Amino acid sequence: MRSFILDLQKQLNTPVRLRLGAIALATTTLFLGACNRSEPTNVSTQGREPTTSEQVAQNTEQLVGETVTVRGAFEQQIDRISFLIDEGMTAGGEPILVMNISGQPFSLPPEAEDLDVRVTGEIRNFKRMDFENEFGLDLLPGTYDTYEAKPTILANSIELIAQPGDVSENPASFYNQPLNIEGEVEQILSPNTFTLDEEELAGASDLLVVSVLPDRPYTEDQQVMVKGELRNFIVSELEQEYDLTWDLQVKEQLEAEYSNKPVFIATEVMPAVQ
Repeated sequence: MRSFILDLQKQLNTPVRLRLGAIALATTTLFLGACNRSEPTNVSTQGREPTTSEQVAQNTEQLVGETVTVRGAFEQQIDRISFLIDEGMTAGGEPILVMNISGQPFSLPPEAEDLDVRVTGEIRNFKRMDFENEFGLDLLPGTYDTYEAKPTILANSIELIAQPGDVSENPASFYNQPLNIEGEVEQILSPNTFTLDEEELAGASDLLVVSVLPDRPYTEDQQVMVKGELRNFIVSELEQEYDLTWDLQVKEQLEAEYSNKPVFIATEVMPAVQ
């Protein structure tokens, strides 16, 4: 594995610039920039190595059998278990086919179709008959002819990546599913409670975030990504479930401003990769 990682690093010395898409080897501990050399990517504390959809297509033989984490724009739904990501986001790159083998249904509501997704799974060359037999699938004849023998991600984890305004404006679309949100820390209300600023959607509200982490890995004005779940803000439930202890003034402020509004419960907080 170590020799494979070193070989891959040499091949990625001239990365292709993305708008948002990035692919990371989930088992590595180094982080390489996936943008132009004159604009280096910020280093993530998670220690992943991002690459691009074009590089996956060019290095398929080396990546087949590897588990990767992929981020890209949701491009097109193929059927109930498959979709494309990243089309048009790299110079000359091709869309990547993702097949959902997680056992959990995944589809984007119409108001969320411009969001990014992050998927984790094994890269394989698409072989319809093999996949049908191995995973008990019944794929519609003709639907996958274009993708035969091309790189495919067999995803066992699929998560949405949203902006604060997406969530505050349409919370019903985001309940009860794994979710990542990117935004700027606007105001820190207590050691474990802050708001994410919404700048892209006119009229959208900032989003309240409650972190269940023991420390505070964020500062005001910092761009972060938070991972967790969206819930309704009900103080008594949150205090009981997460052992939260707000001082009285903060508690009264939160109840007055956010009762029964969406609140994001963050189990991870990390610097956003630009």
